[in-house]
Amino acid sequence: MAEETRRTFLDEVAAIPGGERLKTCIQCGTCGG
Repeated sequence: MAEETRRTFLDEVAAIPGGERLKTCIQCGTCGG
């Protein structure tokens, strides 16, 4: 069930302009400073 929630949240974020790039995130911290 938690996996379903994550997918739904990811889909919602990806629907925001520019949000599709989230799927390529490697969590390097560059965007967060």
